[in-house]
Amino acid sequence: MRYAIDAHRAKEVESNTINNIGVPSLVLMERAALFVYEESLKVYKTGAVAFCGMGNNGADGIAAARMLLLDGKKTLVVMVGDISKQSLENKTQLEIYTKLGGESLYASLANMDSDDVFKDVKSRFSNFNLIIDGLFGIGLSREVGGVFRKTIEFINKIKEDASDKYTVLAVDIASGLSTDTGLALGAAVKADYTFTFGYTKLGHLIGDGLKYTGKLLCKDIGIVHDENIINSETGCQVLEEEDSHKLLPVRDIAGNKGKFGKVLVVAGCDDMPGAGILASKSAFKAGCGMVKLLTSCSDRTSLMTALPEAMVTVYDPDFEEDFKAGFDFSDICIIGPGLGKSDLSKNALEYTVLNYTKTLIIDADGLNILSDNIELLNKRSEAGYKTIITPHPGEFKRLFGCKDKEYQDVNYCKEIASKYGLVLVAKDARTIVTDGRQAFINISGSDALATAGSGDVLTGIIAAMVLGNKEIELVKSVAYGVYLHGAAGSLMGAEETNYSVTASDIIEGISRYINQVIKG
Repeated sequence: MRYAIDAHRAKEVESNTINNIGVPSLVLMERAALFVYEESLKVYKTGAVAFCGMGNNGADGIAAARMLLLDGKKTLVVMVGDISKQSLENKTQLEIYTKLGGESLYASLANMDSDDVFKDVKSRFSNFNLIIDGLFGIGLSREVGGVFRKTIEFINKIKEDASDKYTVLAVDIASGLSTDTGLALGAAVKADYTFTFGYTKLGHLIGDGLKYTGKLLCKDIGIVHDENIINSETGCQVLEEEDSHKLLPVRDIAGNKGKFGKVLVVAGCDDMPGAGILASKSAFKAGCGMVKLLTSCSDRTSLMTALPEAMVTVYDPDFEEDFKAGFDFSDICIIGPGLGKSDLSKNALEYTVLNYTKTLIIDADGLNILSDNIELLNKRSEAGYKTIITPHPGEFKRLFGCKDKEYQDVNYCKEIASKYGLVLVAKDARTIVTDGRQAFINISGSDALATAGSGDVLTGIIAAMVLGNKEIELVKSVAYGVYLHGAAGSLMGAEETNYSVTASDIIEGISRYINQVIKG
C-alpha cells in the first residue's frame, strides 16, 4: 500500500523536511533533478529543451537541463512567465546553468504575443527529441491562460505532429493538471512520462490525470515521512499487488459453507434476468459459502439452470414473508442489479433499505430508485445499519446532484460518505472508495471492465470480501473487493484482449487471480 496525497499535504511534508528536519531546499532540488536527468538519459537522442516556469518546479527543470549539459548533451531552457516572480531557487539554478554556457530564451507576457520565441524554438526542434515540462508544479489551482496556455498548446502540437520523434517528460505533475482532482485546468501538457517525488499525487491517478500523466515514476528524494501529516485519514491509500497477500481472506480448513458466509441477492427482473446470476456467481467465485437469489423474474427454471448452486425464490407484490426469510438467512445483502424500476421494485427496495439490519450493498437500479428518495439512506444511518453504495458516474450525479466530475474528487466523495454514514464506491476508470474518514483509489483494472454486467460482478466480489474479512475495517474490505475485481478483469483482458472481455469472463478471472495470489 502507498499513499496518494493532495497539494496541501505535499507542501506540508516538504516544508517539514526543510524547516523542521533541516534538509536544505536545494539539496532536495538536486536530488529531484538527478532523478529527472537519469531517466532522461534513457530516452535522450539528439537534444533536450526544458520549458520552465518561474517557481521551484521550473528550477527542477533547469537543474536537470544543467546535468544534461554537463554530460555533453545539447540543451535549451525556455523560461516562461514573469521574471519578477522568479523564486530564489529558480534564479540560483538559472545562474548556474548560464555560467556553464547553457542557452536560454525568455517567453514573457510581453514578447510572447509576437510569437517570436515560439518561432525561434520551433526552428530548432530538428535538433531536439526530448521535451522537459517544468512549467507548473503541484501548486496550480487556477485556470491556465496567457503565455502558459500558449506554451502548453505549443508542446502538445509539436508532440501531436510527430509523436514518434518527441518524448515529453513532466516534472512532478503534467503542467495544467490539478494536483487534487486531476482535472485539466483549461489546458494540460500530455506527457509520456511523469517523474514525481516522495509521494504519488492524487492528480496523477484520477480525472484527466489518466490521459496526461503517461508512465508515472515516483522517487524518494529525502522527503521525510511524518505520520502526523500523512496517514490513513489524510492521505488516500492505493492498494497494490502485494496487498493481496494480506487482504485476501484466509480460508478456515475446518470451515463449512455457513461459516464462509451467506449472501442474499435481490436482483433481476423479466427484462434483465442475468444481473442476479452474475452477482450470485461472482459471490460464489470470490469465496462465499451460500447464495439466495430473490428475483421478480418469472422464469425460475431458467435461473435454476444457470445457477444450480444457489437457492432461487421468485417474489410477487406480497413479498414480505419471502424477504423476511431471506433477511434471516443471510449475513449480507445485495440489492439493485437488474432490479428494474417498477412499483414492485420500488417497494422491494424501500422495504429492504428500511428493514435489513445487516450490511447492505446497493447498486444499479437500487440507486436509481434511491435518487428519488435519498432520505432512505439517512434513515439507515440513523438506525446504525451498515450500507455500501456503488454508483457509476451517471448514478452518482442522479443521487447527489453534483457538478461535472465531482464524483472523481476525493474530498467531495468523503463528504458524501460522511453525510450519509456509508461506504461509497464511486466507480470510474479510477474508482474511489471511502467511508468519509479513510479513502482509497483503485488502480487495478483496465478498459476490459467497461462491459455490461461488470458492476453486477463487483457487488458479488465485495460481498464475499466483506464476509471473509470481518476482522478488518469495512472500507478496507470493500476497497480490496474493488481491487480484486479490477485484477480479475485485467487478467482476462491479457488473455483475451480488452475488446473481448465479458462480465462472465471477469467471473472466471476471479478464481484465476486468487490462484495466482495463493501460489505467490
